[in-house]
Amino acid sequence: MSNIEPACSFEEIEIIVQEIADECGRTTKESDSFKNVYEGIAMIEEKLDELWSEIKSGRNKRRMKKKATRLAAMVVQFIHDICDHEMKI
Repeated sequence: MSNIEPACSFEEIEIIVQEIADECGRTTKESDSFKNVYEGIAMIEEKLDELWSEIKSGRNKRRMKKKATRLAAMVVQFIHDICDHEMKI
C-alpha cells in the first residue's frame, strides 16, 4: 500500500460531489435528456470549451469552479441518459 497523501480529503470530495449533484438537479430541470450520444458529446464539448475559455481569460478560480462543476454535471447526465439507459447510440 502506498504512503502517498491524497490530493484532497474525503470531506472535500463529498462537498465537491454534492455541488455537482446540485448542478445536475438544476440542469435536469432546465433541459431534456440527451436524445443520442452525439447530442450528449456536443454538450460536453461545449461545457469543456467554456471552461477552457475561462482558464485562458484570467484564471478566476470561482468562475473556473462554476464551469468545471457544470461540465461534471453534463458528464453525469451523459452517463445517466446514454450509458445507463437504453438509448440509441
